Amino acid sequence: MKLYHLWACPYCRRVRRKLKQLGVRHERRWVGFHPRRWLEVERLTGKAMVPVLVDGDKVINESEVICDYLEKTYGKRRGTKGDRPVG
Repeated sequence: MKLYHLWACPYCRRVRRKLKQLGVRHERRWVGFHPRRWLEVERLTGKAMVPVLVDGDKVINESEVICDYLEKTYGKRRGTKGDRPVG
């Protein structure tokens, strides 16, 4: 699982908190000043906006939609041994 994000973005912060709360392992891809990462985001979603979550073949943008997806998909696994945030 990958999260494309910006550190100062409140919407990205919301998703990072949800991932941490649920203990979901993920890779953080800070987009910042990396033109190639912005191109990746644009290729994935058709927009140059973050946050974007990639979970297998699912690509999800919009923080509220991402948080709902995480809760529905990983909320039931809460407290499962081995699930913890990376980074």
